[in-house]
Amino acid sequence: MKRLHYAAAGLCLLGASAFAADDDSAKWQVEKPDMGVPAYDVNIDTKTGTWMSLDVSPDGKTIVFDMLGDLYTLPMSGGEAKSLTSGIAWDIQPRFSPDGKYIAFTSDRSGGDNIWTLELATGKLHQVSYENFRLLNNPTWSPDGQYIAARKHFTTSRSLGTGEIWLYAANGTDKQSGQKVVARPGKTFQKELGEPMFAPDGKGIYYSFASTPGNTFIYHEDSNGELFQIRKVDLDDGSISTVAGGPGGAVRPTPSPDGKTLAYVKRVRAASRLFIMDLASGVETMIYDDLDQDMQETWAVYGVYPNMDWTPDGKAIVFWNRGKFWRINVADKALSEIPFHVQDTRKVYPSLRFAVEVNPQQFNTKMVRFPSYSPDGKHIVFASLGRLFVKQGDTIKALTDTKAGFDYSPVWSHDGQFIYFLRWNDDKLTTLHRIPASGGSASMLPLEKGHYQQLAVDHRGKYLALKKQGGSDLLNPWWGKEAGLYLYDLKKRSAVFVSEKGYQPQFGPDPERLYALNREESATGRGSQTASTQLISMNYNGNEVRTLAEASYATDIRIAPQGDYYAYADGYHMYLTKAMHSGKPLVLDAAKPAFARVKLSSVGGTYLHFNGDGSQIAWSTGPELKTVAVAKAMAKDFEPVKTGTNLSQTVKADIP
Repeated sequence: MKRLHYAAAGLCLLGASAFAADDDSAKWQVEKPDMGVPAYDVNIDTKTGTWMSLDVSPDGKTIVFDMLGDLYTLPMSGGEAKSLTSGIAWDIQPRFSPDGKYIAFTSDRSGGDNIWTLELATGKLHQVSYENFRLLNNPTWSPDGQYIAARKHFTTSRSLGTGEIWLYAANGTDKQSGQKVVARPGKTFQKELGEPMFAPDGKGIYYSFASTPGNTFIYHEDSNGELFQIRKVDLDDGSISTVAGGPGGAVRPTPSPDGKTLAYVKRVRAASRLFIMDLASGVETMIYDDLDQDMQETWAVYGVYPNMDWTPDGKAIVFWNRGKFWRINVADKALSEIPFHVQDTRKVYPSLRFAVEVNPQQFNTKMVRFPSYSPDGKHIVFASLGRLFVKQGDTIKALTDTKAGFDYSPVWSHDGQFIYFLRWNDDKLTTLHRIPASGGSASMLPLEKGHYQQLAVDHRGKYLALKKQGGSDLLNPWWGKEAGLYLYDLKKRSAVFVSEKGYQPQFGPDPERLYALNREESATGRGSQTASTQLISMNYNGNEVRTLAEASYATDIRIAPQGDYYAYADGYHMYLTKAMHSGKPLVLDAAKPAFARVKLSSVGGTYLHFNGDGSQIAWSTGPELKTVAVAKAMAKDFEPVKTGTNLSQTVKADIP
């Protein structure tokens, strides 16, 4: 039986029955999810299915196909489907080995999509690839059965991405990484490359490629033009040639058993049609004109159309369409249905549901912003509901009100007597203020009109630093000139421009330098970010820029006041590492760190910062401010912090 987290789908198990991972209760197991609630059965009795990939056995007697995440076999003449796999794992895109003894398929049974094989005689499973991030799909066998090529998925900073074609030994292990065969055009390329298929002579691999100009994916391009090509890589010299394309594109390459003809899907007047090409002459022939719509205008991580296959004699093509399986004779285009029947059950987990009070009279705040301890560690300032609050002992009191604007980015003065903060007003834009930490009236400090954020304070009490943003249509298009980092002299009460480079300014061990994050992009196009996040420093004139540390996906990097530690946020978790300055940037996210590194958080967080003397580090998770002593965090027996100081408040709902 298949168990699903959100919807009913699956098959009863006949062949390989125990597909679970090793019995390790400490690990999440796809086949044994700790859902906390019992599953229930759903009956399935169907003669149609959606988006099903298939393959024909070498003897032409059997079809293997996927349906709702499990694999079946079916006689070529049609009839009752027989289950090959079942369970919670999602199994798709089956392909017979050349000798017909094995099935290669895509499965997430190890936690993410990898390539697996199933021995039909014994039901024995073998994991071929072992990726945990660059996941794989669309397996295809080499003609000698020794290797399997597949599409490996690569992302840019955009949500989906592109592919590369990689080759794996069919009997490979986790000690092997596979070999790249077709590389993506570049790190910023974010359009489809996939659907690999070995040529029958084993000398090349066909694949589909999004051939429109540029690296950036664009939805809903004109399919009357060429959106996709079918290309072929020569495995002897690595050269790549275009086989099919032109108006309407070409996807899902499927070579005939003798290698002389290529079947594929192509658009004609925006509708998907089945074509064949004589590879010697290049002549294209449409043999079927009513396919389900392919996915050329959108992302197609698993392929632009489901897998199809030829019969071993090369006289017919078997494919899925309109919920059913069909066989079409190439010579006379005679079409016949291959009926199937799946009668099965699924294990389905109930959806998570929570009671939600409608129109409550009051609510609890669940997210605080900019929380930080006072220099003596006794009080906490934070922003919530557009105003500032201070927690003293068990009491939370409002420090500002919302009449004058929206207050944000509070920081303590070096002696803890005052709190500096920014206030947004749609007319005045950002203004800078100072208020006694004990309460009272706020005083406005002179600051040129503009859009400011990311306030930071010098631990020596001389300066503030802040970031000026450009104007925007959302807030105000004006007062955005000379954007960048500014240094505010508290004695002179004036701000000076430092640099257009950087963001999230901060102060560190060198009293003559300003520290900041930087992420400079050389790539163009939406979602094409390739730069690493860097912690840089510069003198107060914006010169002598140095890169101190970097991490590919870090969202924050902080240097301790003494410069002996870095804290950083990566993947929404907080980390702490020793810092030794060598004149070269320290790579924080290296698989094997240069110096001792520890994970601080248990469930993620934000607003990461050191205290004034660098002895403690803090961050928030929802309404909780969590803190840990640096010395404790670096101890051998340290466990990530799970609890903190709750800053949530119960407030009256604003009812019109």
